[in-house]
Amino acid sequence: MNSFIAELRRRNVFNVIGGYAVVGWLLMQLAVVLESALYLPAWFDTLSTVLVVIGFPIAVLLSWLFQFTAKGFKRTAKNPVLSNAEHSKNTIIIFTLTGLISAALISAMWFHLSNSSKSETNLEVNKQVSDSKVEEVLSSATQSIAVLPFNDFSASNDQGYFGHGISEELLNLLSRIKGLRVVSRTSSFAFFGKDSTVKEIAQVLKVAHILEGSVRKSGNTIRITAQLINAKTDEHIWSETYDRPLSAQNLFAVQDEIASEIIQKLKGKLTVVPLADSDKTLSLQAYELYLQARENQKLRSPESLRLAVAGFTKVIDLDPQFAHAYSGLSETYLLMEAYAGMNKQESQDKASPLVARALELAPNSAEVLASAAYLEKDKNTATSIKQAQQYANQAIEANQNYANAYFLLGGILWEQGKLNDAIEQYKKARTLDPLSINILSNLARIYVSIDDKASAKSIGNDLVRLHPTLPFGYSVLADLAIKTGKYTDAHVMLQNAYFLNPQSTTIQKGLAKVYNLTGLYQHAIYYHDTPASQVWFGIYTNNLALATSELPKVTEMTDVAWFLYYLRQFTKTKQIVDAYIKAYKLLDRPIENTVSADFFIALAHTRKTLGENNEQLFRMLNEYFPIKSPQEVDNINELNQRALFAILKGDYQQSYRWIDRMIALGYISTFIDPIYDEIRQSADFKTRLRKMQALRDKYRLEIEAQLNNAGPEWMVPPKDV
Repeated sequence: MNSFIAELRRRNVFNVIGGYAVVGWLLMQLAVVLESALYLPAWFDTLSTVLVVIGFPIAVLLSWLFQFTAKGFKRTAKNPVLSNAEHSKNTIIIFTLTGLISAALISAMWFHLSNSSKSETNLEVNKQVSDSKVEEVLSSATQSIAVLPFNDFSASNDQGYFGHGISEELLNLLSRIKGLRVVSRTSSFAFFGKDSTVKEIAQVLKVAHILEGSVRKSGNTIRITAQLINAKTDEHIWSETYDRPLSAQNLFAVQDEIASEIIQKLKGKLTVVPLADSDKTLSLQAYELYLQARENQKLRSPESLRLAVAGFTKVIDLDPQFAHAYSGLSETYLLMEAYAGMNKQESQDKASPLVARALELAPNSAEVLASAAYLEKDKNTATSIKQAQQYANQAIEANQNYANAYFLLGGILWEQGKLNDAIEQYKKARTLDPLSINILSNLARIYVSIDDKASAKSIGNDLVRLHPTLPFGYSVLADLAIKTGKYTDAHVMLQNAYFLNPQSTTIQKGLAKVYNLTGLYQHAIYYHDTPASQVWFGIYTNNLALATSELPKVTEMTDVAWFLYYLRQFTKTKQIVDAYIKAYKLLDRPIENTVSADFFIALAHTRKTLGENNEQLFRMLNEYFPIKSPQEVDNINELNQRALFAILKGDYQQSYRWIDRMIALGYISTFIDPIYDEIRQSADFKTRLRKMQALRDKYRLEIEAQLNNAGPEWMVPPKDV
């Protein structure tokens, strides 16, 4: 072996290997830069790496066989010191080693490329959101399709809404085809105006086929062109142009023909469920207004929602039998509570008769059933939540491709504390609508609730990258920052989100939470002044008269129950809680998450105060909280819950250890829970209360400094607030 190594040195093989490694690495870095700068194909840097790897064994063999002299390359002479046998042995060794190295490099490269081909694309508008490995595929990829927004080829180029509407109506029709997975509008339409290829779009949406086309209105005629594309081969499976007199009846006929052609071309056991007459309108004017109103509704701004109300109202005037106009108007009113500042009761009062009429006209329509589920969920009582779940399940049965139904069902299950079940429904909704802002943001928030920080952060970052001018991603990341004790970071993100949509109640509540935690109670009222906010203000400032006077104005029963608990009105608290326990059979299943744990700890204290038996609740809580040391826990919710449960069990010293851990991690607790009353007057607790107050003051000063140095985009409270 020594003679072999000496021979490698004599033939300068080591020098060649070192030089090749340096030059090869530089070439691979240059390939990456050139691919980006010169817009070269995505495979350019991969090809460069492959060539460098292939060249390595060739360079090694050439350095063994030849040497560079002043007269050029010459065959390397045999070493006169070595015998012919030793020379042959060394030659065999170098060729064998080179072959083994080549095989290893090729195997590693093949493994990398095969895994890369299976990995998810980074999420941008034309790339897939992360966390896709947990998505459920509702049907086989070969029987799946996405409908892209049809292009407007009209002479005046002012019929974009019409092309989008035709596409969406086709999408709705195709979604009724049993056995075909159809990606929802939000995700399909995200590619409008982008330069993404069919193959890229299909990869993101996980579909095998793409339907695209165009519309051209000219006077009283319309031309609709549609083409079905095999995304894998980029082959046009079918295309057709339809020239028809302009009428609603002809439009629906063309849509039916296109759906029939798709069924034939995909050759699966597919059957289409026909639309009921109440799902259509034969008034062309009503149909166009309906498409415009639906476009406005999806924008979710106060002005666009008002335009949607006007549009849907006009549609109903033109065709009182068109069920979807009623359901569309009802959903718009419910959305106005969250996005346009409408009073909750007013939005429900306006939506209720519209939902009732829509159900009369189209009791089996998935869209109408989903609207009914939305209304009942919004009422948020034990009875209404149960009814909402029934409507949502009926909507899914009516149309298994309707992502909004799964989304609503996820929210309904969340209201019941069934977070794991809710996540499963959100994942199904995400499979059908992978780029939906609402689905992604709710899924992220539920991940925050169960302390899945990695998943929540990933989706939050994706939302910011996808929609930097919308507040949703910032709101998600702010929720996560609050849960991890980064209150000043949360404040910045929420202020940025507030600038993007100051009328979003989600953003307002987020800001109010940060301000209440840091002792800026008047700021909380400034941004979110509602009866519930006034009750919080009374509780935090010990103004119980204010809290008690505002409590009857609060409509959310879960909020009412918690407020009664914080106000020490335990008999009334128990009355509401018992109704939920009975309706949802909460004591028949184990505690699943921190949200449920909060509920059961409060219930245990309520029963303890009223002198009732707590044996079952203590057993459930002991099972949920396995024995841990404070150093093993870094979640603010769990730390606070363990402190409260220790007090309930009478282990005050253990509760102090959990509180100390909160303080060490920089978390804020307001200590407003009635359970803390048991230790509130003790010297040990007062010492920790002072430390917590110092923490709160630190964060308060930092937030005040942020407000004092805010840019013009922030709406800063007046100095006297």
